[in-house]
Amino acid sequence: MSENVKCRILQGTYCALLCIALSFNTYYLEAAGFSYKMIGIFVSVSCAAGCILQAVAGRLADLKPVFVWKNQLMVMGIIQIAVSAILITEPGRILSCILYILMMIVVLPMMPMINRASFYYTERGIPVDFGIARGIGSMAFSAMSFAAGRFTVLWGSRMVPVLACISALLFLATTISMPLMDAPTRERSEKEEPSSVKGLFKKYPTFMLSVFGIFLMFLFHNGVNTYMIRIVRNVGGDSGSMGLALGIAAAAELPVLFLYGRLMKTGKFRNITLVHVSGGLFVLRGILYILAPNVYVIYFIQLLQGLTFGLLIAAKANYANEVMSPEDQSSGQSLVAMTESLGIVCASLLGGFLIDDMGVNAMIIVFTVAAALGTLITIIDIRKK
Repeated sequence: MSENVKCRILQGTYCALLCIALSFNTYYLEAAGFSYKMIGIFVSVSCAAGCILQAVAGRLADLKPVFVWKNQLMVMGIIQIAVSAILITEPGRILSCILYILMMIVVLPMMPMINRASFYYTERGIPVDFGIARGIGSMAFSAMSFAAGRFTVLWGSRMVPVLACISALLFLATTISMPLMDAPTRERSEKEEPSSVKGLFKKYPTFMLSVFGIFLMFLFHNGVNTYMIRIVRNVGGDSGSMGLALGIAAAAELPVLFLYGRLMKTGKFRNITLVHVSGGLFVLRGILYILAPNVYVIYFIQLLQGLTFGLLIAAKANYANEVMSPEDQSSGQSLVAMTESLGIVCASLLGGFLIDDMGVNAMIIVFTVAAALGTLITIIDIRKK
């Protein structure tokens, strides 16, 4: 099996695990008896910790060969298997909550290391199409959304850790099979020392400001994903409707992700320009969610996922690899991955309070405004440059 295929399987198994950890967290914790405010706090705290670990993972990968992406992913995969296996035994309300929080914490620093794997092999003469690999991930996310939505309706919340354990086992097996290779001769001779944290801000000021704008866009995406159960219930749906809505959204990402590499080869588009396009369409989605009269319209809105989230995840990963020097590329992938993690932190905490105190439409309005501001920041910043 080629490394190209393995990168695709790695993305697929990871996104299946990500679906369980971050898209079914509200459902699982609600079934355990926690309020939306408490769920918001749990998710935000766990994602804040995961966000910190993302930064640490990226810096360690740049600084120390022993912390290369493969070694980190194997350790994280083992932790996920252990956590989900214990959750299957239904160890009690409090312990289940603690373990699920640990699952969310560990799933986030896996993301930049997986993205780094694709570029790692490309730099060593084995072309890996990141868009196709991430598209396979979206297929897996979609399939897991459908499956988890259906299985939870039939057999309850216990199916959440069962599916997580299966995904983690497949992920670990794939990671173990992926070989490490020597760096290109030119890179070994020319590579400089990685920049310090302060140095990153000085060296890449435009990129760092764009990262903040992308974070604001992810406030919208993560708020909608985390509280999709409330959005569909607001128009008469249930957990099965949530699974279908998430599955439709993930499937809608596929054409964009599969064709992203070809799109960039035309030379007609820039990665940052496509970030702008995705931001504008996030705003449109927010308006449509507020106006939606029933769950079928929600399904239709989910079809825009490809041109919002799908376009954004491909563009931001390629944008980071494009502007960062080789010695800073793991840090760059960690920074753009942190936009998603920080988005989950803030969206979960703020969204929980907004829903409990003002309703789900108030949450959507706030996050739509955030997406609009994020889009403006990335546009203004690139024009300034």
